[in-house]
Parts: sequence; structure tokens; C-alpha cells
Amino acid sequence: MQTFLEQVANHAITKYGDSISEVCFVFPNRRAGLFLKRHLAAQLKKTFWAPQIFSAEDFVVELSGLKITDNISLLFEFYKVHQKIAATNAQDFDGFSDWGQILLHDFNDVDLYLVNAKLLYNYLKETKEISEWDLSEEGLSPHQKKYIEFYSSFYQYYQELQGLLSAKNLAYQGMAFRQLAENIEQVDVSKKWKKIIFAGFNALNKAEEKIITTLVNNGNAEILWDTDSYYLDNNYFEAGNFIRKFNAKFPDPEFKWKNNFYKNDKKIINIIGVEGNIGQVKYAGDLIASNPEINEDISKTAVVLSDESLLIPFLNSLPENVDALNVTMGYGLSHSTFFSLANSIIELHDKSAKI
Repeated sequence: MQTFLEQVANHAITKYGDSISEVCFVFPNRRAGLFLKRHLAAQLKKTFWAPQIFSAEDFVVELSGLKITDNISLLFEFYKVHQKIAATNAQDFDGFSDWGQILLHDFNDVDLYLVNAKLLYNYLKETKEISEWDLSEEGLSPHQKKYIEFYSSFYQYYQELQGLLSAKNLAYQGMAFRQLAENIEQVDVSKKWKKIIFAGFNALNKAEEKIITTLVNNGNAEILWDTDSYYLDNNYFEAGNFIRKFNAKFPDPEFKWKNNFYKNDKKIINIIGVEGNIGQVKYAGDLIASNPEINEDISKTAVVLSDESLLIPFLNSLPENVDALNVTMGYGLSHSTFFSLANSIIELHDKSAKI
């Protein structure tokens, strides 16, 4: 049985041969590209120029020319917008950051789904005006007027932030995706690559959908799906909803690929009761140590932890012969020893000030 990435590598080699260096691969994340390179090398068995491989975000950056800024820097840029709009009524950074982060998240969604921001925020303002409407002769209180005025400013915040970032050639994720989606017809990707292969995607946002469908319809790209007939062919399974809708909207007679692993592959499921979270990771470590098949090739074993705080205890529970593995989960700063040290220092200063 070939994995999805092995199928992708085999398809690209068969179809493009020695021209594979002129092909661009786009995956939902960067990690898939790392393993694709390994499969290409294993199947080609010769020296070759590696193709360009991007995550969806990196692909957008490549074509748009924009740099996606990190969330902390973005919040500081947004605070400049707040100071400009609110002027003397501007809040301090702590007060602003509470609602500023929420509004940035909303802006990102607005752009990823290609929503008309002006209509949306005008509608939101009118909704708030109706909710505060009162038949009494007293009219709106100063607090109510300030509340509505705040909602009325959302579109101005959106415009000002876009202008500020554009002047610096910066963008947040949704902004970059939207700009590329709205200008994708003018982008000549044929000068860069012979073909673009989008692989492993599922639920696309509207910006991704427009970018991909435009490139596919123009003959510049193809899509490779990682799906199973058990989910795709049964309309009552939500897991196949998006690909069913996408394929109905843009039918592909050479749909690749619909596998049948769920029904055809043998599965052995063991349910084991273990006391406590630490007991779980200790047992997982013992299971890996006692299983020769796992020890032979740890890269074909996946361990899914229910809590990111268990990562370090799990790593400490692995047998000594496991010298390298891939960790795909995030690890919160609050779980690190640095956080404990910093927290202790802050508490020390706090208590010393009180004394």
C-alpha cells in the first residue's frame, strides 16, 4: 500500500519525468513537503534538481510579493491605527489589545472568505443601532452613542490597517490571500513553473478556492486529493462534504485519488485502561520499546497525545534507541522551564516590593 505522498511522488515522476524540477508542489503545510522530497529521492534513485515545494501560505507569499507579519508585530501596527483614529481618546495598549486581537481575527476571516468588508460592517453597525433603539423620548444615552460609534468605526479600522500594511509591503494572512485571489488572473505562473500541483487539501476557504480553481481552469495546475470512498461516496458523512461539493462544481474525469483503505485494510484496535496522564505516556513508551516492528522504523509510527503538556514526559519515556523523531504538535511556552524561571523571578520581585 502506498501512502498519499508516495502516490504524489509516483504521479509526478511518471507524468513529468526529467522536467520535475519545473513543477511546483503546494501542500496545506510545510511538513508534507519534507516527506515528499524523501519519496521523490527514493523513487528517482538518481541525482536531480529538487522541485519547489510550498505550504499554501508560502505559495501566496511567493506570488503576491507580500511578507506576512507575525501576530505580535501586527498587533503593534494595529495599535498605531487605533491611536490615529481614536486620537486623544485612544486606550493604552493593554486595554486596546483585548478587543484589538479579536478584531484582527475578524479581519482575517473577512479576507480569507472574500467578504465585502464595507457591506458587512455597515450591516453590523445598523444591527447595533436597531438593538439599542428605544421608543422613549429620552433618546440614546452617551454610553449607547459611544457603543454605536465604536461599531461604526470598524470599517475605518479595516481600511486604515490595510493601507498601513500595504505601504510597508506587509500583510496578515487573510489580506495576502485576498490580494492574490483578486489578482490571480493577472499572474503569469507559466514563467515560473511548468505545472503547479495542489495536493492534500480539503476544506478550502474562498480565497484558496478562487486561486486554485483559476489556476486549474487556465491549465496551470492540477489537484490531487487524499480521500477515501467510505467518506466521499456517503453523503451523510460530513468528512467528505467539501470535496463532494468541489468536485460537483468543478468535475474532473481523472479524479485523483479515491482510495478504499477504510474498508479494505485490516485494523487492530486495543483499548487499554491506564491510570493518570503520566501513566498513559509511560505505557506508550513501554509499548514502543517492546515492539520490534516499531523499533525497526519509528517513522511509520504515530503517537497522538490528548494534551500538549504530556509531550516532554512522553519524550522522556521513549527507549534510548529512538534517537530522532518528528514532533508536529505545538508546545506552549507556559509548559517550558523558561516560563517557570521567569514566573519565579516575577513573583520574587512582586513579593519583595510588598515587603
